[in-house]
Amino acid sequence: MAHCIDDELGGAGRFDLIHAHAAVPAAIGRAAIARAGRRVPVIQTMHGWGMSKSATQAAHDIRVMNEVDRLVVPARASASLLESIGVQPGHMAIVPYGVAPSAGAHSVDQNVRRMRDLRRRGELIAICVGTIGERKNQTLLVDAISLVVPAVPIQAVFVGDGDTNALVAHGYTQGVADRVHVFGYQTDARQYPARSRLPGAAVAQ
Repeated sequence: MAHCIDDELGGAGRFDLIHAHAAVPAAIGRAAIARAGRRVPVIQTMHGWGMSKSATQAAHDIRVMNEVDRLVVPARASASLLESIGVQPGHMAIVPYGVAPSAGAHSVDQNVRRMRDLRRRGELIAICVGTIGERKNQTLLVDAISLVVPAVPIQAVFVGDGDTNALVAHGYTQGVADRVHVFGYQTDARQYPARSRLPGAAVAQ
């Protein structure tokens, strides 16, 4: 693959920076710049950690993350996770997702009213916005809720496209189906995290 950068793009030396979104493409970038004849920084963005890595794959990815010029993560929680598996803390930079609040009033639909009712009842709301599927591991949140109720009054809200059937079924399996709310794709998904907060509640970064 590094040869493709040479053959198709004229070599890594033509670039000022290589930005990769996973360890394998970052490794390819590093292999390409070894032949560049000049220093070309490689920055890797890491949004999470895969669920099905073998020990060999994990060791490779950790090594690459420690070798790139800088590893970018979107939140402190992401940095803590990677530190726990061996990524050097000083090697990471936290750059929050750049999604600005949308302007104007939002429509009050059935989902928003449902969240409002839950908040009025004193329920905490944990919300997950993103593509729904096994790769995102949303069932982990359902598992967590099943461990803390009824001691903690908490509900899970999921917003995003994808196959929701398995997620809904998992709520029934764990006995918390009444606490799992799957809204599916929403055209203005950015409004939901703000609406999930209880007054005065801290927002995890």
